[in-house]
Amino acid sequence: MPNQSTPVLELKGLHKCFQGLTAVSKLDLNVFNNEIIGLIGPNGAGKSTVLNMIGGTLKPTKGHIFFNGKEISQIPAHKRAKIGISRVFQANVLFRNFSVLDNVLVGMHLQSKVSLFRVLFQRKVVGKEENKLRHKAELLLASVGLDKCFEERACNLPHGHQRILALAVAMAVNPRLILLDEPFTGMTDSEVITMMDLVKKLRIEQNITCIIIEHNLKAVMGLCDRLSVLNFGGKIAEGTPDEIFNNPIVTEAYLGREEEEDVA
Repeated sequence: MPNQSTPVLELKGLHKCFQGLTAVSKLDLNVFNNEIIGLIGPNGAGKSTVLNMIGGTLKPTKGHIFFNGKEISQIPAHKRAKIGISRVFQANVLFRNFSVLDNVLVGMHLQSKVSLFRVLFQRKVVGKEENKLRHKAELLLASVGLDKCFEERACNLPHGHQRILALAVAMAVNPRLILLDEPFTGMTDSEVITMMDLVKKLRIEQNITCIIIEHNLKAVMGLCDRLSVLNFGGKIAEGTPDEIFNNPIVTEAYLGREEEEDVA
């Protein structure tokens, strides 16, 4: 169960405007160690904007973001990756013509002093540290079920395997917090179950904390410890999946919308 003593991530009065239009307004949110929390709400509710501010691709107009007690509101995305925040994007952000193994090695380079060029292109002259890094990448891929395709080009993998590879690349930086941006996009039902099981496994085995945005409401309800519901940029409810599902405010603003509308 999540440890709710000190938050891993704190959002305080987070606010984002685009040319005078408010996308996120006065958002407070605490995320605790080993917790899986979902951000849900109608389209345009501000979920992706929040994730972008946490990840560092957007800076807040107002408010503060704290990670492990230190403010990170203004530091760039690559520095956030180095301190333990990684992300799985909605699209498969991979080096498509690199091998599966090399994609993970690129991710590991952020946390390593080993030359990326030597690891990728000078394999015949690599030393002890390079071999150690490669072995670590192989173990990571084996842990997510991709141990049979180390040398396969990423672009040749089935879509579901590409999504799993994107998760492995995110894990390659030794994160404490992973931001999952619609991780189940385009997956079959069986692939969704596999990805859900992997996220749960990472939480148990590597003490990972996750924030997830996802269209698949059934998967979110089955995966998350707690849900935070956004509408028009503000938080309207927070609680366990059961509490949120039975909340009349959420039913009106989110769950009760037109059935043909997307629900995230």
